[in-house]
Amino acid sequence: MVGFDASWCAACKSMKPVIADFLKNQTNKIKFIKINVEKNPKIAAKYKVMSLPTFLVFSDGKVVGQITGVTSLQKLEKKLNSIL
Repeated sequence: MVGFDASWCAACKSMKPVIADFLKNQTNKIKFIKINVEKNPKIAAKYKVMSLPTFLVFSDGKVVGQITGVTSLQKLEKKLNSIL
């Protein structure tokens, strides 16, 4: 899972504890990578990231799901379980 964020993004900051809690419950099932769109605009453009935070879920190098905006831990888990 790749999380796109920016230093000025309040919604991104509010998702940090949710992502941390989510990753605590994952036993090496999901690898999380964070990409700052200010420092990596070409990658954000390549994946058409228009809103922050955006989380893209990859499997075998292809995007298989997307979560955009602030969400709860329960909704994040439900969405990822449906994707994976």
